[in-house]
Amino acid sequence: MSLTNLSWVPATAFGDPGSAELAAVIAVPQAGGAPPHVAAALAWKAYAWYLVNPVVTALASSAPVPQLDLRNVEVRVTDAVPYVAFRAVDPRPLADDGVVDLVHETLFEGHLRPVAQALSAATRIGVRTLWGSVAEAVSYPLVSAGRTDLADRLLEAWGLDHLLQPALGGGQPFRRTCCLAVTVEGLGVCATCPVRRARPASEGAA
Repeated sequence: MSLTNLSWVPATAFGDPGSAELAAVIAVPQAGGAPPHVAAALAWKAYAWYLVNPVVTALASSAPVPQLDLRNVEVRVTDAVPYVAFRAVDPRPLADDGVVDLVHETLFEGHLRPVAQALSAATRIGVRTLWGSVAEAVSYPLVSAGRTDLADRLLEAWGLDHLLQPALGGGQPFRRTCCLAVTVEGLGVCATCPVRRARPASEGAA
C-alpha cells in the first residue's frame, strides 16, 4: 500500500495483524533500515505517544478528556516521523466521573491493547516492550511538567508502574524495556533508555 495514498482510516484496521494499514505504518521506519520487529517498536512508540499525550495533558489540567477507543479514532499514516496522526470521530469527551478508570477501559484496553497484540503477532515484537513505550508516554510529559505525583498515580492505576524505574535523585525515570531505537544506526540512545544506566551521561541521546 502506498503511504501517500493512505488517507484517514478507522483505527480498527490497526487491530488486524494482517491488515495493509498495519503493514504501512511498520514500513515507514523499516524503510530507514530497521528490521520488522524494530520498525514495529518505533512506529508503536509514536502511536502510543500521540494517543496518550492529550489524555494525560487533559488530566493534568482538569480539562475534558478525549474518548480514544478503537472505534472512535481515525488514523493517517505519514511517510516520516511521527509516522501517524489521529482524529476522534465523535469529539465528545469522557464523563468526568471515574475518568481514570474510563481511560483504562477505552484507551488502554479498548485501543492500545488490540493494536499492540496485532503488532506482536505481525512482527514478533514483545508486548512488554510495547507497553514500556506506553508507560513512558504517560510519565514523560507529566514528570517534565513537575507532576511526578500524578504520573505515579496514573501509572499505578493503569498497571504500568512496573515498567519504569525511578531515577536516582529524581528526574525522568528509566524504562525497564528498550524501544530498540539504539539498534538502528543514527538514532542513538534515548534519554530514558535502560542501557543509559550503564553508559556515561556524556553519550548522545536520541
